[in-house]
Amino acid sequence: MKEPKPIEKYFPLLAEDETVQKAITEEFADCSGIIIEELRSGNPRDEVYNLIIDLIANNPETVETECRLGAYDAPFPISIVRFGPVFWIEAQEFDDIRYFGSFEDADTYSCCYADFPSVEFDTDGNIIEEEDDENEDVEDK
Repeated sequence: MKEPKPIEKYFPLLAEDETVQKAITEEFADCSGIIIEELRSGNPRDEVYNLIIDLIANNPETVETECRLGAYDAPFPISIVRFGPVFWIEAQEFDDIRYFGSFEDADTYSCCYADFPSVEFDTDGNIIEEEDDENEDVEDK
């Protein structure tokens, strides 16, 4: 299982993202080429670092959300979110777990990080209980 990494590890990937390049061009016009190269090298200036953090915070896309049972069997959503090539995990009442380089890495980590079981709901909002496989064998005997 891959552990989350700081956003700085993903600067080279973010430098190739169209949204990031457009924002840098709009913000830094004449020197945008140099700024993108600095981002590719993983060592952007402070203004670019702040721009990246703002882009991530203000333009997330939820890729997948599922419900888990938390304390006192209260359901809560856990989501895998992305901005460009970067993914993270959001869950109510928990700090975000940031960052991953793929959906698969974030998904695997989200399944292992929480000891809370996934749950499904029926159309009335009631939890669908999983059937016990052991009970099925009793009828066959």
